[in-house]
Amino acid sequence: MIFIIVMSVIVVGVSRASERHIYIGAIPFKDMKLNAPLLTSMKNTSRRQCGLRCLHVSGCRAFNYHVTDATCYLLGDYFCSESHDLITAPGFRYYDCEKDGDAQTISEARADRRCRTEGHCSPKCACHSLGVSTTASTYLTPDSDPEEEGEATPVWKDSVTSCLLACVSMPLPLCRSFNTMPTTGGVLCQLLPFLATERPASRLVRPSDWSHHRRKCFA
Repeated sequence: MIFIIVMSVIVVGVSRASERHIYIGAIPFKDMKLNAPLLTSMKNTSRRQCGLRCLHVSGCRAFNYHVTDATCYLLGDYFCSESHDLITAPGFRYYDCEKDGDAQTISEARADRRCRTEGHCSPKCACHSLGVSTTASTYLTPDSDPEEEGEATPVWKDSVTSCLLACVSMPLPLCRSFNTMPTTGGVLCQLLPFLATERPASRLVRPSDWSHHRRKCFA
C-alpha cells in the first residue's frame, strides 16, 4: 500500500502557495525495521501523520512504524543505502519516504522484482544499478584533506563502466561521484565521497581530457 500526502506550504515572498507532497510505502516484509540513525519519534500517531512529519523534518529519509503501539520513528537513512540493514523486530514495519517524488518512477520501483524479493522498493535504490549522470570536459578537484586526497588518488580501470562498478559497489558516503580520463587501454578513475553541488563552483574545472560523473540517485 502506498499513501500520498499533499499539503500546501506558504512560501515567504511568493504570492501563491507551493504544493509539496510525500509518498510513503511499506516494503513487503512484516516484523522488520531498519537499523538506521533515529531523528525523532512520536507516540500515538498514524502512518499518514508520520509521513507528514517526515516531510517537515530535514534529513528524514524513511521511518519505522510500530503497528501495535502506533509509534513512529523517523530515520536519517533508507534501506538500499548499504550502510544499514533490516533487522527482525516484532510489530514493526519499515516505510520508504519519497519527498516530492514522481508517481510513475515510484510505481515502477515498487513493481520491480527486487521490491518483492529484497525489499528494494524505493527509486533511490536505482543508484545501485548502472545509473550515472556525466558532464564531459569537467573535473571536480578532490578535497585538500590528506586522507580524502588519498582516497581520491586516480587508479587505472579498463573502462568507464568498470569505474562506475567500483563506485556503486561502495557505500554511498564513500563514493557519490567520480572523475575519469581516457588513457592507453582504459581510463584513470578517481572516486569521490561528495557531489559537485556540495563544493564551491571554483572546484569544478574544465580540462578537455577529464569527465565528471555522479551516481544517478542524487539530484
